[in-house]
Amino acid sequence: NLKEWIDKYLKNTEEHLKKNYNYLSAYGLQNYFKIASFAPGVEEYALILAYKHYTSQLQHYDFIFFDMPPTALSVKFLALPHVSLYWIENLLELRRKINKNKEIVSRIKFGQKEIETDKVLNKLNEQKQFFEGLKEQFSNWQQTAVNMVMNTDSLSFSEAQYIVEQLGLIDIKISKIYVNKIAENEVPEELEKLFPYYSREFYALSEYPLVGITNLIRFLEP
Repeated sequence: NLKEWIDKYLKNTEEHLKKNYNYLSAYGLQNYFKIASFAPGVEEYALILAYKHYTSQLQHYDFIFFDMPPTALSVKFLALPHVSLYWIENLLELRRKINKNKEIVSRIKFGQKEIETDKVLNKLNEQKQFFEGLKEQFSNWQQTAVNMVMNTDSLSFSEAQYIVEQLGLIDIKISKIYVNKIAENEVPEELEKLFPYYSREFYALSEYPLVGITNLIRFLEP
């Protein structure tokens, strides 16, 4: 339920800002949270929140399977640690410069260094550590297997090629390709041309709707 996790993400963000920045209400900034759900990147960060929740709650399982949303959102989700780390590194550098200037001003004004806990710097370092761990987890093929499901139509081929290329840019490799709705013993030539080195598994078009566990078991039985 993506909407549920977007609401949780926005609520967590709002609570954090209210806790650390008391002046928000003075400027009426809390009203802007009403439109925050439309901000770019919110869906990806909401998915990260869901991922973090389930991986922490289900650590006693041997494997956790995530059935990912459509291509664009899935690729953005997997790329989010790389993008976030880029911004965090720049924000950390900016924060260090701010603190350095504050220290200079403090010495001029008070004749001594101002000693305080920098909540912003601490939060940025916390976020950096989290996304570094997530980046390592996504790119470690021994820990995370990214399997691609596709059909045999031309649009699916284009989309699959896009996924492989985009994930390759962030050092994430496809572990296996599952090809749906394929005619028996008929492997499309384009599949061989585009993905000759990938492990593949084929599934024929079902004669009945694959709805419910009974039909799924029936379909998968030899």
